[in-house]
Amino acid sequence: MQLILPLYALKMGIGDAGIGLIRGIGPIGGLLTTLPGGFLIDRYGPRRVYIATGLLDVLFIVLLPTAQSRELLMIYLFVGGGVATTRWTALNSSFLERLDYFGLVRSGWMRAAMAVGLSFLGPLIGGQLVYYTSYPVSFCVIAGLILLPLWFIPRFRTGEPHRVLQHENNDSNTSILAEFRQLAGNRILLRTGIMQGVAMACNHAFLVFIIILLVKNLHYSPQVASLIISAQGIGAVLVMFWGGDLADRFRMQRVHVVCFLMEIFGLVAAGFFSNIWIIATGAVVLAMGAALLMATSYSQLARLEGKKGKISGFFFLITGTGVALGPVYGGYLASLFGIRAAFTGFLPLVTAALLFIILTWNAEKNRVLHIVKPEERSIDSTHEGAPLYEM
Repeated sequence: MQLILPLYALKMGIGDAGIGLIRGIGPIGGLLTTLPGGFLIDRYGPRRVYIATGLLDVLFIVLLPTAQSRELLMIYLFVGGGVATTRWTALNSSFLERLDYFGLVRSGWMRAAMAVGLSFLGPLIGGQLVYYTSYPVSFCVIAGLILLPLWFIPRFRTGEPHRVLQHENNDSNTSILAEFRQLAGNRILLRTGIMQGVAMACNHAFLVFIIILLVKNLHYSPQVASLIISAQGIGAVLVMFWGGDLADRFRMQRVHVVCFLMEIFGLVAAGFFSNIWIIATGAVVLAMGAALLMATSYSQLARLEGKKGKISGFFFLITGTGVALGPVYGGYLASLFGIRAAFTGFLPLVTAALLFIILTWNAEKNRVLHIVKPEERSIDSTHEGAPLYEM
């Protein structure tokens, strides 16, 4: 979808700003269903919610090529985006529930397996479908691929935790609001969500407008754009295989700084250069930085106490804001200042996120140094030289 949908919008004659809005309208619908979806997952279980929303997602994908106007296409994408977001929330909730069992290293393998389909095979197949078939056929193939896991999942018994529905029925709106406030007050969850939201905004806008830059402005074929996006997927997969283990081996803040420096490199390559190899290298580096940040973010979420459905829903509420607004923001800049502004316009945001990491890092170090008295540090000689701040 990340390749076919922008190309389909170009075929309909929609401009840069309209394409950005089309790519952002689905996540905007997802924002409305993220928190309710998290509560449904904790009540009925991720398996049931995943299957139900998967069937609805297939329906809206099949309807996309029937839209003859931009308005109707946006309605389909808005509703379908809400359904798809709930489906991904259910999948990630189940993933977080079992992360302690899998371990951080194997969790990276699982994220890599997902990235193979989303970031490598998907764009590669999409480029071939657009070239050899029509858009209606392409959308139907995508819908068929979504049906495959829905056919397999009921045949696997993964030991989903038993949920007592009667107890959930007695929950009041007050208790739900209290849980929401508790999540909103979690500094680790907020900090991780904000950083991930900025990265997701940048990454999703990049995926949309790199296709337009290559096909419309630099006059490359859709197959070239497909290969570059698939190369991004390969880079993301390689990072996912070992990225989850970095949380235990390095300071988390150092990893985050590296992630955003990689994002800046990708934005500069696409925003200021026309050489296809420089653009491709920047795209792969940016994708690797986003994948590394995602892997370390999930390792942090897994350590949080609470129901994983609500944690996953709240996390996706924050990051979904970035996914929704990123393409819209990039499209607005592209319509005013040209396609390159869709990349360079994110440099101030990513730089601000980088400074946020450094400032919060120093603030936490100073807070710890202030709390721990000098005489207490001198008594505990076994911790000399150990890092005082680990997130």
